[in-house]
Parts: sequence; C-alpha cells; structure tokens
Amino acid sequence: MVANFLIKINDWLMIALVVIMAIIGTFMMPILGTIAGIVTGAIIGGFWFVLSGIYQNGKRTVELLERKTLN
Repeated sequence: MVANFLIKINDWLMIALVVIMAIIGTFMMPILGTIAGIVTGAIIGGFWFVLSGIYQNGKRTVELLERKTLN
C-alpha cells in the first residue's frame, strides 16, 4: 500500500520536473532553453516512468501467480 502511494507521488514529481526544467531552460535561453529543458526533463521523467511501469507490472504478475497457486 505504501509503495503504491510513493510510486504515485514520484510519478507526479517527475511530471513537475519536466515543467520545472522547461521553465529553467526558458529563463536561461528563451527558445533553445525551453526545448532543451523539455527534452532533458522528458528523458529523466521517461526513465522513471519506465521503471515505475516495470514495478507495477511485476507486482501485478506476482499477485496473479499467487492467486493461481492458492486456487
């Protein structure tokens, strides 16, 4: 239960990171900085979302295997 809560919080923090990176990039270099900030934030956030998805799918697979074993 706590792990799911932490995963959801981290997902939202990664979305916020992309926005923050775009804002910082905009202040540093108005056009190129915005694009670079979005790309950098998306790469970091995308890496997290992949790991989060692997965790969620792994957890679901374990739950399904446990149900199958118990029945």
